[in-house]
Amino acid sequence: MPQAAELAGVRVRIAASGRGLAVYRQQGSSWTCHVELGWREIEKVYFTSGGYDSAVALYATTSQGKRKQHLVDSRQLNGGQWSELASVVEAWTEGRLVIDLSARTDSRFGTDL
Repeated sequence: MPQAAELAGVRVRIAASGRGLAVYRQQGSSWTCHVELGWREIEKVYFTSGGYDSAVALYATTSQGKRKQHLVDSRQLNGGQWSELASVVEAWTEGRLVIDLSARTDSRFGTDL
């Protein structure tokens, strides 16, 4: 069984466990849950621009209504943390979900991460 992981970045924490992904945001001195998704709810996890600006972020498409859910901006974790998250996601989903890390630096989004 894969290990659970919690990655802390700039005002954000991402937890990946047997239940799924949870993203927490810091608001003042406390942390609030921004989004919590079970593995079965998630159809795809990917980096893209939100459309309203050039910031690249990690999104999930969910099975309910094919909704695009913003998870976390790409600059909030470092390269090593993104690699760890990608490995954990792939392990917990037995390869069903794969995060393409190369998309973090895709030139179509006009950013250098």
